Amino acid sequence: SISDNDDENKALWSGVIFEGNRGKVYGKSVTPTDDFIIENSKTLTIDNDKSLIIPDGVTLVNAGTIENSGKIYVDGTFTGTADNLYYPLTLVNATASGDTSEYNSKNYSKAGSTITLTPGTPPTGYVFDQWEVSPTAVIIENNAFTMPNAALKITAQWTECTHPSGLTHTPEVPSTYTEYGVKEYWTCSTCNKNFSDAEGTNEITDLERWKADAGRIDKLSPEIIEGMGQSITAGEKKT
Repeated sequence: SISDNDDENKALWSGVIFEGNRGKVYGKSVTPTDDFIIENSKTLTIDNDKSLIIPDGVTLVNAGTIENSGKIYVDGTFTGTADNLYYPLTLVNATASGDTSEYNSKNYSKAGSTITLTPGTPPTGYVFDQWEVSPTAVIIENNAFTMPNAALKITAQWTECTHPSGLTHTPEVPSTYTEYGVKEYWTCSTCNKNFSDAEGTNEITDLERWKADAGRIDKLSPEIIEGMGQSITAGEKKT
């Protein structure tokens, strides 16, 4: 606890500083290196443009009052009550919307807020299956959950597509005398896999290569369209 009524000097302060029973976070952000307690007779104020970071391995016990208009990022341990507590939220194959924040290239979400998840784009042939949550005590319904007072890791898991919506048919493109044709094929609108049969059993792994090879229909053979019934002998050199 220190006293200094010179506001110009206070502008240079950095840290959690108490004057008597009232304290403030000075500086844009403060990261304590040791455990500390806010005693029951004391009040800590965090202004709306300030952040208090509780790093891994450090414990803050609030037995008093925290008036928090800013943010408290909790990587370590926080005991007591306070507004605007943000805990780490690690996402794999997914994004999140809601009351989220980023500090020092790390994602956090506000405890008690509703967070909505969006799965990423699965590999070809796979679709979203379910959310894997650690710890598993958090329940996700309709891709939304309430952020707890704890760090979370959430992973979007994939499963192989069974083509539940059926297959979209692409009709055959007939060949001409000058252009190759392409055989008919089917595409799953869910996983975007292609197949040469309507049952989805014969996968086309490379559509463009298939169109130029197994799926190609040869050009039509030339035919005599005038002088039908006539014959030509090779080597006669007739016009």
